[in-house]
Amino acid sequence: MNSIARKNDPIPLTDLPAKACGIVTHVRNKEELERLQAMGVCLGRRLEVVKTGDPLVVRVFGSRIGLSSRLAEHIQVNPCPVAPRCWEKPA
Repeated sequence: MNSIARKNDPIPLTDLPAKACGIVTHVRNKEELERLQAMGVCLGRRLEVVKTGDPLVVRVFGSRIGLSSRLAEHIQVNPCPVAPRCWEKPA
């Protein structure tokens, strides 16, 4: 595996810094997928990292959700080009 990621390669949610946002591209832990979807963490959804660490806190549709770093590591995202108000649609 190449250690240099391409620009558009997904990264683990835990790699995003606070106030950055990402669009969910994949969830590697299929056992947790249904629970994450119930919390609003779905494929194509924009998440903003509110707080890094354990728990990692994300904003989804204006709600804050705490995720263990173990679980957040399984969520793959493409970083958004604009932050921190990434949940708003561009004009």
